Amino acid sequence: MSDNIEERVRMLEDIEEIRQLKSRYVYSLDERDWDGVLDFFAEDAKVDFGAFGKFESKKEIGKFFKETFPPVATFTMHMTQDPIIKIDGDRAKGKWYMHESMTFKEGNRAAWGAVKYEDEFVRRGGKWKCIHSLVQIIYLTPYKEGWAKKRMIF
Repeated sequence: MSDNIEERVRMLEDIEEIRQLKSRYVYSLDERDWDGVLDFFAEDAKVDFGAFGKFESKKEIGKFFKETFPPVATFTMHMTQDPIIKIDGDRAKGKWYMHESMTFKEGNRAAWGAVKYEDEFVRRGGKWKCIHSLVQIIYLTPYKEGWAKKRMIF
């Protein structure tokens, strides 16, 4: 870590800005605020949602959230935790675990989910945005069965 107090404060401010950006993202997901969700991403962002698909631009990501996702889940509660954020100038990497309670529209089925996010960020125009997100699904399981009996719904 730098001995320069201004550099250290800047790094802490950057970490907090990224942490807040991620928090706004998951709150927006749960509130179905798709414009808020898209504010997380840079225009040239890429996302790998595993079984839910890969998307190569903010426009494609927006289509997924506005058209594909809403008919699938009627309720989500994303609870992110344990962030590890590393700043390198105008680039950064962040990792989070996330636990989720959700309800699938089909059959009104409750489920549990857990993922590990691996995100890359870039600062442009003084604002941090996600340029790449890898979502690694640890489990997505029916509520009644749990991950010990059925790790993945699909």
